[in-house]
Amino acid sequence: QLGFENEKKELILAEVLFQDWALRDESLLVNKGEKEGVNQGDVAVVGDMYVGIVTEVYENNSKVRLPTSRASSLKVMILEKDIDFTNDNFEPANFLSGVAVGQANVLRIENIENRGSLEKGYVILTNDQKVGTYLYLGNVLTVDEDPTATLRSCSVELPIDYSNLKRVFIKKGGSI
Repeated sequence: QLGFENEKKELILAEVLFQDWALRDESLLVNKGEKEGVNQGDVAVVGDMYVGIVTEVYENNSKVRLPTSRASSLKVMILEKDIDFTNDNFEPANFLSGVAVGQANVLRIENIENRGSLEKGYVILTNDQKVGTYLYLGNVLTVDEDPTATLRSCSVELPIDYSNLKRVFIKKGGSI
C-alpha cells in the first residue's frame, strides 16, 4: 500500500490500539487523530479492502466503525466472481444492488434486487457515497432464497478478521 505513489499523500498509517470485546466487531480505536489530520468520515482500508469509517476523532486517536457494527449501513454492488475491480478504469456495467447491514459480528446484504443470478462467491464492493470509491467488502457466503419474496438477502464472507487486525490506513476524503 505504501508503494502507491499517488496515494501516499492521502493515506495515514494507523495502529489498532483497542477493540472493545464486549462490543466485538463494532469498532476499533486507532492511534491517529486530529494531530495527524484524521477527520470524521475518513475511510479505513487495508489495500483495496474496506475496514470502516472514522466516526469519532480525538487529538491523538480515532474510532473506526466496522461494517459489522449494528450502526453500519452501506450501499453495495454485487458482481460475478471473476471481475477485476482493481484497475483504475473499472466501471461496472452489470451488477446487483443491495444494502450491507451489520448485525452484531456478522455482515448481511439486504434488499438485493430479485433479478439476475446471485451465487456463493460473488464479489461485494462498496459503492456508497460515504466511502467515495469502490472498495472490496467480501464475498457472498450464503444466499437466502424465498421464492415469494420481492427482494433477496445473503450473508457475507469477510476478508478480514477484525479481532487480529494490527494496522490500517486512513484514506482522506470520505464523508459521513
